[in-house]
Amino acid sequence: MISEDCIIAERYISYRCVTTDKHLQRALVVEEKKFRVTNYILTMREGLFRVAAAAGLDSPTRFERYHAFIKMNREEFTL
Repeated sequence: MISEDCIIAERYISYRCVTTDKHLQRALVVEEKKFRVTNYILTMREGLFRVAAAAGLDSPTRFERYHAFIKMNREEFTL
């Protein structure tokens, strides 16, 4: 989870926030993390374009509701 107010630490289950916990703040090295965040965003974007291409679209922004469905079981599908 990326947020300006609160970056949740890997201990997400404990709901301890880096911006309010002095101990966790020491582990937040912006110069190091900015590359990881950039890599995550680029990888996610690439994945979205691949899914769009698999659906026959030239961009993820062209997805419409009818492109997605939920497979309930082997025979049943729903929008």
